[in-house]
Amino acid sequence: MRRACHIVLLALLLTGCQLRPLTDPSNVSYVRVYVHDTGIKNLTTGVFNSDFVRPDYQKPEVLRVALYDSYTGNLAAERYLRNQGDDALGHYYDGYIVAAPGKYSLRAYNFGTESTIVGNEYNWYEAYAYTNQVSPSLTTKFKGATRVTDGSKAGEATRSPDEPIRWDPDPFFVANATDIVVPVHQSLDTLKTVDNKAYFDAGNVVKEYFLQVGVSGVEYVSSTVALLTGMASSMRLYDGDISAAEPATLYLEMKSGSYPDGVYKGLNDYHCIYCTFGTFGRLDSKQNLLQLSFEFATIYGVNYEVSLDVEPEFLKEDATDRQWLLIDKIISIPEPPEQPASGGGLLPSVYDWDDINSEIVI
Repeated sequence: MRRACHIVLLALLLTGCQLRPLTDPSNVSYVRVYVHDTGIKNLTTGVFNSDFVRPDYQKPEVLRVALYDSYTGNLAAERYLRNQGDDALGHYYDGYIVAAPGKYSLRAYNFGTESTIVGNEYNWYEAYAYTNQVSPSLTTKFKGATRVTDGSKAGEATRSPDEPIRWDPDPFFVANATDIVVPVHQSLDTLKTVDNKAYFDAGNVVKEYFLQVGVSGVEYVSSTVALLTGMASSMRLYDGDISAAEPATLYLEMKSGSYPDGVYKGLNDYHCIYCTFGTFGRLDSKQNLLQLSFEFATIYGVNYEVSLDVEPEFLKEDATDRQWLLIDKIISIPEPPEQPASGGGLLPSVYDWDDINSEIVI
């Protein structure tokens, strides 16, 4: 009897168990997305020396691809593409997404950037990109800075106290496509555009700029940061729209450099501060002043603030054609005083840190 039971159990196992795919092939579609990053790797290549070359650009590690219902705009399926490759069309990311037959809108973008964040990502029409606000401790020092009176002043600060100060966005690549049809199919399908292309193209929606301004007395500067007003705080991914009702100030960390010939002919020794930064776009200057405020921390313990009206810079050929903001001005940082006064307390001047030798009786 026991032997008969074993035979029946074995028969049930052989007939009832078989290998099956985890997903139905009729719901699986192949997707490929090309990321086009031409023009942001080296914003200053061929013009400035190595001091001015943009830091090495890193390709996205992961792309998020999502399908949204064409009628409601709600998320229907998503997948994260990690596999990468190169061919004659460029650098691509590919993988498989599971979706039932139907009509969709497709969006792909680089996932997990350092500063650019996506909100409302579960709806096609409401998704937007933005950056976080900086820590208040990074900007409070502007309030105590002394203005440099060398003609650089563009007027009193016009930024609203409630206007957020944000990090500038990282390069952000987005592919949008509508009327994507997933047909009824029994084998693996490939997602295609309405014009029958078997791939999608993602371009950078963040505008990149190189900023430079000359500085006299840069040897007295220990660090420099800048606040750029009149920028958009976010971008809607559906149509790239930016809202004038949501202005933001960008926080920029400047570097110092020198260029013997520079962009100013005839100068034998040109020193400057510079940076590269991204923005979702600049707002209407009639409502939002484009102003750049530099905060210089000096080695002798005094902070200086210089404000410039940079609206004309965005209209120049260098900015429109090359994405360069080359401010035709040299900011003068005062020399250290002959007998600097001690800051006292927790804010001593650098001269208070001289070595002191004394005998201690034990």
